[in-house]
Amino acid sequence: MYCKKIFKKFKSFSFYARAVIITVFLLIILNIAARIPAFCDFYTDRYFWLASAVYSRITNIFPFSFGEPAIVFACVFVLSSLVISILLIFLRKKAKYRKFALTWLKSFLAFLLLVLALMTLNCSIPYGCSKIKINNKKPEDYSFEQLLSLRNYLTAQCNELCERVDRDENGNAVFDASKGQKVSKALVNEIKDTMHAFSKKYPRLSGYYPRPKGLKASLIMYETGLIGIYFPFTMESNYSTYLAQVHFPATVCHEYSHLKGYMFEDEANFLAFVACMESDNDFIRYSGFINALDYVEDDLFAMLNVPKNSKLYDKYGIEYDDRLYDDMDTYTDEKYEEAQAAVFEMEDKTGISQEKVDRMGEQFTNAYADYYKVELNYREVTYRLLQYYDGILY
Repeated sequence: MYCKKIFKKFKSFSFYARAVIITVFLLIILNIAARIPAFCDFYTDRYFWLASAVYSRITNIFPFSFGEPAIVFACVFVLSSLVISILLIFLRKKAKYRKFALTWLKSFLAFLLLVLALMTLNCSIPYGCSKIKINNKKPEDYSFEQLLSLRNYLTAQCNELCERVDRDENGNAVFDASKGQKVSKALVNEIKDTMHAFSKKYPRLSGYYPRPKGLKASLIMYETGLIGIYFPFTMESNYSTYLAQVHFPATVCHEYSHLKGYMFEDEANFLAFVACMESDNDFIRYSGFINALDYVEDDLFAMLNVPKNSKLYDKYGIEYDDRLYDDMDTYTDEKYEEAQAAVFEMEDKTGISQEKVDRMGEQFTNAYADYYKVELNYREVTYRLLQYYDGILY
């Protein structure tokens, strides 16, 4: 009887009110379910690929990153709604303005619910998935000698590939020396083929991949230390245009992993590195190996707890090809210098220093991690590489 009264009352609401109530109810249920790994695994494995394929195809129509103007639009919409709400306090007796303001705020509420729905379906639920399991060993089960063996293997591969990859007139490692640092369609297709081949081991990585898009706001990315970013609202994989080409494959594979539902940073890094390292293309393999080596080398000497200029470092150090050090730089020299000049100019005009930008970026990242209750543990990729090569190298 009581339920009938509630249903009758619900039917008396307008279509808009009923839609809002139903949407809010579903979002609450889905965000509760997002804390249950079994549900998240089921959704991500069975349905997330469909949203990714359909939505990515739509946003891929645009030659630019659709996420950038979408973010600008959202900021303008929020600020406009705030101003209109404040004015409503003073102009509430004016019928025409009151009608306009209420219509606007209804639109804003609908937009907000859409954003929350996309964030829930394209980010929150995949974040609740079980993590990749390679074997049952824990980090402490691996010895220093095994970590050293992994580092030496990665270094040997890097030294070999360093000799074989193409280089431009400045000595930078490139996919095609005739095109220099330009990101070609051929390179993107090779990266997609790499991910498709690797999907035989990790089926979730199969399916459609949109083209990666360079961001107009690459200077902001450079300032905050980002080299790539996945937009859950537009299902796009984006990269900084300041990125050195040799890091492009590993970065794009990382963002592609997010696009397929692997949201944890250490998992996306692991998948990106190994996918590249198992590629048939030397340039893409090189990208995977040098990025993996950077992590493993740091962790090796962090385990020793000694600086790199110590005698113990000399004991366990290994000989690198001279060009390898330059190839490990994330940004190209020319664009790096351009970005630095732009940064100094921006600081002079706005008074916003690099330190302030870094602090804002760190606060945003920490808030993001706190909301999803995750650790942005990039270093855990070393542990996963130790697991992956267990039985192969040691």
